[in-house]
Order: sequence, then structure tokens, then C-alpha cells
Amino acid sequence: MASWDAFELLREATNARSDLRQADVAARLGVSKGRVSQALAGRGNPSVSTLARYLRVLGYELKLSAVPVEPGAPPMEQKPTYG
Repeated sequence: MASWDAFELLREATNARSDLRQADVAARLGVSKGRVSQALAGRGNPSVSTLARYLRVLGYELKLSAVPVEPGAPPMEQKPTYG
């Protein structure tokens, strides 16, 4: 089973966007630079919507999926979303 860490995902996206400073990200989000610093340091427990907002500002889209983990559980139908 693959797992992910929200903070690691944010750090990877931030590192990939070396053209954006924390102050730039904060301004785009409408939060303080300190709040961005806290998020990147792994403090807190961001909601999925908060994580999606941060990633969107960095130029990425968060996508989630659910896959069966029990034998015989049918796969869920993946419907396209638009946003």
C-alpha cells in the first residue's frame, strides 16, 4: 500500500518551484509567511482542501483515489472532475 505525507508533498512541490519564495506563496494564499513556514516545517494537520490550495498556488493539482484493499472488493468507478 502506498502512503504519502502531506508535508513531504508540500516540500517537494515547493522545492520544484524554486522560482517562488515563501513570501510569494504566502501572498498568493493570503496568509502570513510564518504560516507557510509552519506548513513546510510539518507543524499542524492540514485538511485536504488546505493541501489542495497550497499545491494549486504552487502550480499543481491534488488528485486522490480509492483502491480496493480487501480481496473481492470491487473497484470504485472513477468519474472525471472538472474544476
